[in-house]
Amino acid sequence: MGVACRSLHCDDYLLLGNHYIIPKNSHDPSLSRVATRILDEIVKPLKENQLDENEYACLKAIVFFDNGSYLQE
Repeated sequence: MGVACRSLHCDDYLLLGNHYIIPKNSHDPSLSRVATRILDEIVKPLKENQLDENEYACLKAIVFFDNGSYLQE
């Protein structure tokens, strides 16, 4: 969630906490797939919903405290 929030202003790369950038078109194919997936499946919907800081904090707490019990069914 932190990477997604930091990358809200980015279209072609992810911005990590240490200010390292992972480009969508990386030389490493597996890294490129991960970056593309995060940008398309997490960052893009957050942008579209214009998430503010309070909503981000609530969403982060939900993700953190979710025990994944729905996956066990």
